Parts: sequence; C-alpha cells; structure tokens
Amino acid sequence: MKINNSIYIVTLLVSSVFFSSSIVLLMSIYHDAIPAPRLSSSESFNEKARWFKSHKSNCDVLIVGSSMAVNNVDGLYLSEVLKRNIQNLGSFGMNLSEVSILLNKLPISCRPRQVIVPIFRNDIINKWNKTIDWNRYINYIEGEAYATSYFLNMDLIYYFSTYYKRKIHQRNGNKTYQSLNFDGSGSVMLSSENFNIDSSRWIEYQNDRVVKWSQLEGISENISTIVSSVHSFGAKVVFVKTPLTSASKEFYEKIDSSLWSYFSEIVKINGADFIDLNVRMTLGNDYFVDYAHLNEKGARAVAITLKDLDFHSR
Repeated sequence: MKINNSIYIVTLLVSSVFFSSSIVLLMSIYHDAIPAPRLSSSESFNEKARWFKSHKSNCDVLIVGSSMAVNNVDGLYLSEVLKRNIQNLGSFGMNLSEVSILLNKLPISCRPRQVIVPIFRNDIINKWNKTIDWNRYINYIEGEAYATSYFLNMDLIYYFSTYYKRKIHQRNGNKTYQSLNFDGSGSVMLSSENFNIDSSRWIEYQNDRVVKWSQLEGISENISTIVSSVHSFGAKVVFVKTPLTSASKEFYEKIDSSLWSYFSEIVKINGADFIDLNVRMTLGNDYFVDYAHLNEKGARAVAITLKDLDFHSR
C-alpha cells in the first residue's frame, strides 16, 4: 500500500512538473501574443518592461513618469525632428519614487543625454498601491530568457485574465484610456477622433483639495535621487508640468500654488530644470481626452514646445 502511494505521489509530481514546464515553454515561444511576465502588479509597467527589453540601446532621450509621460508627449515626433532616439519608459501610475529607482537601474546600454519627466500633481502626492520586483525587472531587462521570466513569475490567473483584457484593448485601438499600443518611441498617442470619452473624468479634479505637507514626505529625496542618477550619466533632466484644460487649470491655481513653488524650488536646488507648460501654452478641450490627459493632437503640441530644449549637449 505504501509503495502504491509512493508511486502515485511521484507520478503526480512528475506530471505537475511536466505540465508546468510545458506551459512555460509555450509561453516563452508565444510571448509576443500573451501578457508580459508579471514583474509587478501593474500591467502597464509589465508591458513597458517587455517593450524596453527590445529597445534598450541608444537611449538618447528618455521620457519617464506616469500616464503624463505615456500619453502626453509625442515621442515619435521628437525623434523625427531631433534625429535622436527617443525612449518613453512611462507607465500608468508611476510616481516619483519609482522614477528614481528605475533611473538608478538603467542598463549600461542605455545612457541618455536628456531625461524628461512629465509630471502632474497626483504624481507628487499619491502613493499608488503597486508592487514591483525590481530585482526581477533588472534581470529581465538585461537579457533573462523568456522561459525563465515566466517560470519565476508564474501566475496563470493573471496571465489569463490580462490576456482577455488585452484583446479588448487591442480591438479598441487607441480609442480608450487603457490603451497600451506603444508606438516606436514607447508612447501611446490617444486618438483625437471617436475616442470613448468618460464624461466623469472631465470633472474629477473638483474632488481635489489643498495638499497637506504630510503628503509631500520623501519628495525632496526622490527629486535629489532622480537628478543625481541623471547627472551620473553626464545628462540633463527637466521636469515638465503638463497642460490642463482651462477649467481645471483655474481650479488648481487656487489650491496648488504652494505645491508647485515648493516643487520648483527643490528642482532648482538640485541643479535641474522645471517647465510649466500651462504658462507657455493654452490648449482647447479638443486637445484632451479628460481634464489632464492629452490626445494625439495635444501630445504633438507638447512635443513641438519641447523640441527646442538643449538635447544635444552632455
């Protein structure tokens, strides 16, 4: 009886190993057709990691940050007019702390001349509920085999559920907020026509309040780390406050003046630049998909404004 039980257990273990190995092998072979390895709790971060894995050399200019980076700067246009390789490493919900870690973990093959950090007030004060395995991330980016990445990050529920969500997003193209259809620069240009507008997102800002000092904990350290990392490459960094609709800009001017005065002063002290595009440009609502996210026309307008930055010197 004991022998039969032992044989059953061994058979079960061998079958499990064979099944798992088969799944991992299939996932590694068809990795382009399935979700990226689960390096974090953010699908956007995981997909951008996969994109960067195959685009990590010749990083002349990096754009990095939250959806303000993903959607609000036309990287392909900048690449064309500057004759420079633009890499957009932004992902949804990426805060300044995560930006500082990511820049500190760039592979040797990626040493930019210029780093652009598009930023919005929520990127400063919000602590997004997100987990990232940075050790797995850097191993993956540096050339870890796809089979190894999937084996070490095996979560079939995540892969199946994300696969179906991804199919829906792909069918909708760039007409939804969740689009992860990266262009050649890693940006996602949201459609200016037939976009699936969520009307509630146009007035969400009305729920925001004056920032408390307790919400700014760690900001000075994050900015210092970002600037130090970029300067270690011999590069420059500029923080760019992206455009808002006229209504939301007027609202935030009443409650956020102290926030941006504090932020810009810290940036200046650390030897970096800060640009407020709300001062330099005014865009109509037809350039937006909500009060803060731009469509492809708005992202192009931002890129046109940014193209005169000094991208060529180290």
